Order: sequence, then C-alpha cells, then structure tokens
Amino acid sequence: MLNATIWLATSSSNLDANDLSGASDNISIYPNPTSDYVYITNTNDSNNYQYTVTDFLGRNLETGFVNSGRINVEKYGSGNYILTVKSASNMIKSFKFIKK
Repeated sequence: MLNATIWLATSSSNLDANDLSGASDNISIYPNPTSDYVYITNTNDSNNYQYTVTDFLGRNLETGFVNSGRINVEKYGSGNYILTVKSASNMIKSFKFIKK
C-alpha cells in the first residue's frame, strides 16, 4: 500500500495573461554557476525583493530580502538550487542556479 501526502497550492485571484508580462520579465540573475553570491538585476530597485532558496528536494533553505542586489550562497554545498524572487508588486520569478 502506498502512503503519500499531496500538497495543493491555491490562490483566490485569477491569473490573466497580462500578469505574465511586465517587471518580472526583466529580472535576471548572474553568475550561473556561482561559488559565493547570486546577483539580481532589474530595471527597478532589486532591494525591494523577497527571495527563497529551495533545494531540489523542495526544502526551503532560506528566505529573506535582497540586500545590495545580491544573495550570499557560500553556505550551500555544491549542487542545483531554485531561487524564487518576489517583487514588491507581487511579481514572482524562479531561477535554477548551480552552486560550485
């Protein structure tokens, strides 16, 4: 017998095609791969962004606010991670990055 837990994320708002364009399209990260910092670039102020670093097992490793346009990832072991960035206007974008 298989015993599993299924998690379902829901939202009370409707997604419109226009929600997929705009400020989040301008967010990017570099360098990738990295050994110390991930830098976030955007035409707007990246210091207003909240971020979450998640491993590929789905564990949230860190949540915080971007400081000086960069996130310190030195503490993580070598591997693949997901960086999710949320702007002050609630635009969300996720990136895969490699920690050397």
